Amino acid sequence: MENLFERLGDILRPEPAPVSRPKTKWTTPDLLVDDHHGVYMMHLLVKGEKQHRGRIYHELQKNLNPFALRSLLAGPDDEGYWEACDRVTQLTFTTPTGQKFSIDYVEGGLWAVPHCFRGRAREAFYGG
Repeated sequence: MENLFERLGDILRPEPAPVSRPKTKWTTPDLLVDDHHGVYMMHLLVKGEKQHRGRIYHELQKNLNPFALRSLLAGPDDEGYWEACDRVTQLTFTTPTGQKFSIDYVEGGLWAVPHCFRGRAREAFYGG
């Protein structure tokens, strides 16, 4: 589980680049939580982000009401969990470099999908 959040941190916290090297753009989806966690995927993401004081958790605090956030932390047995999960997939998040992404359920798990991910690759990713 720790590797997942370290990987997410790498995505959302780019390493400082030398002045002469241009920043590379993140262009493909990254798996945040594997689907073998089933109904607990969003719960694990939010719980881990809270423990690691992650950027996603910070944005959830700004954009969700406290009841929705509490439901996500409580897990799928909470009556507001599924509505809160849907709300998260409707939000837009921003990396420290200003790149926008969303979180979505796609075959294989819960993914961070950059908004620049388009065209045939996006269609294939979503099964289209």
